[in-house]
Amino acid sequence: MAEYQQHLGAFSRVGVRVMALSVDDEKRASEMRRLTKLDFEILCDPTRKTVKEWGLFNARERGGIAIPATFVIDRGRRIRYCWNEGVAARVAPQDVLRLLESEGAPDSVKPRSFFPGLKEWGQAIRNSFRLGAVTPLRNSDS
Repeated sequence: MAEYQQHLGAFSRVGVRVMALSVDDEKRASEMRRLTKLDFEILCDPTRKTVKEWGLFNARERGGIAIPATFVIDRGRRIRYCWNEGVAARVAPQDVLRLLESEGAPDSVKPRSFFPGLKEWGQAIRNSFRLGAVTPLRNSDS
């Protein structure tokens, strides 16, 4: 998400609004947004309804989390592009921008390997102490 924050101005110039979707509740998502200094909205899906409907639900981790993915949704609410990612692979914001600016082929955008460095590990550890552990969702339809 930090990479998208760095390119927020460029997305705005091409008429794109950046948003994130989290399975956290509004309080936890707001705190994460504040701590990571994100200027874009984080939508909350604490019941996991949307991530399940979109095929992005990973029930094996921490009570159920969202699988990382990048979507481009047009003004008519149609999904123009979708990339399902992984823990160690992400679609670079520069690639999404290049596709949007040129109306190029979506096949040219592929998730790239991401290997966190010491800074990212430090941030993750610091955030886990600040935000605490995630409590698994207790729901009969999980």
